[in-house]
Amino acid sequence: ALVDRESLEVTSTTTPTDTVVPLAISSRANAVIAGCRSGMVRSWTVDGSTARYAFPTGHQHEITAVAIDPESGSTATSSRDRTLRIFDARGTLKMSPLIGHSSVVTELRFQPGADVISSFGPESSLRRWDLLGLQSGPPLQHQHACTATLFSRQNHALVVGLANGDLVFYQRPDNGLIASANLGFSPNLLASIEGNSDIIAASKQDG
Repeated sequence: ALVDRESLEVTSTTTPTDTVVPLAISSRANAVIAGCRSGMVRSWTVDGSTARYAFPTGHQHEITAVAIDPESGSTATSSRDRTLRIFDARGTLKMSPLIGHSSVVTELRFQPGADVISSFGPESSLRRWDLLGLQSGPPLQHQHACTATLFSRQNHALVVGLANGDLVFYQRPDNGLIASANLGFSPNLLASIEGNSDIIAASKQDG
């Protein structure tokens, strides 16, 4: 179901033929991406009126996270098999599976304006993958598990939320630590306020 963010009214509904696990949405790419328990990826236009494509990912287990690059239309998927897969806008696998995580990956995020994606799961490390060099740099290690990430387009920072409530800010591309703060709760979602590079919104699991 798609909900209008101002009126909170349901604007459209779509019924997939498979169990949907994770979702990703990009208004710029006009796409809603659904990862399915069967290992399929399905996509619709943002208004839910048109199915865009569906393709098998080749993952050995159910999909646990999906992301879409708003600029290229590429799709990233992860699974309980601990691998990442990158597909072009037509659903064709672009490269060999990315391997390096020791546990399941639960979030993926493309870096705006660069061929870089971040990934993390219950483990305390976060990885950033260079999709041109097909490699991962040294993982960003934390004492607590990562729970959310955000790439800031305006100030070129990577923001990481941790299970103990810390927000950690890293400068791109060298991952130098800029600052840290504590929210008082573990964030499960981070988002930037549109048009303002200085404000970050955070939410927690219970609302």
